[in-house]
Amino acid sequence: MMKYLLLIAVFGAGIFVDVCNGACITYGPKGPGGPHAEAPKGCTYEEVLHEYDSRWRTQDCLDCDCNADGSVRCCQAYGTPVDYDEKNCIKIWDQEACMFHVVRRNNRRKTCKHAMVG
Repeated sequence: MMKYLLLIAVFGAGIFVDVCNGACITYGPKGPGGPHAEAPKGCTYEEVLHEYDSRWRTQDCLDCDCNADGSVRCCQAYGTPVDYDEKNCIKIWDQEACMFHVVRRNNRRKTCKHAMVG
C-alpha cells in the first residue's frame, strides 16, 4: 500500500511542477554541427552569445538561463492578475518593472486586492 501512495505522491508532484512551469520554454542548443565544428562557447539567444550558467532578462520580460548543454530556458518574469473587481479596478502594465499593477479605476493611487498566476 505504501508503494502505491508513494507512487501517487511522486506522480502528483510531477504534475504540480509541470503546471507551475507552464510559462517557460526551452530552446535547444544552436550552432554549427558536424565532425569539425568548433565547440560552442555558450548559448545563443536572439543572435547574442551568453556564457554558460548566465542569467539575463529580455526586453520582453522573460528571465532566461544558459544551461551547460547550450540550451536556453526562458520563463515569464511576471504574474498575471486574477480575482479582482474588474468593474472598479483595472490592471496596468509597467514595462520597466515587468509587472502589472491593479488599481482603482477612479483613483489610480489606490491598489486593489487581487491574486497572481503565472
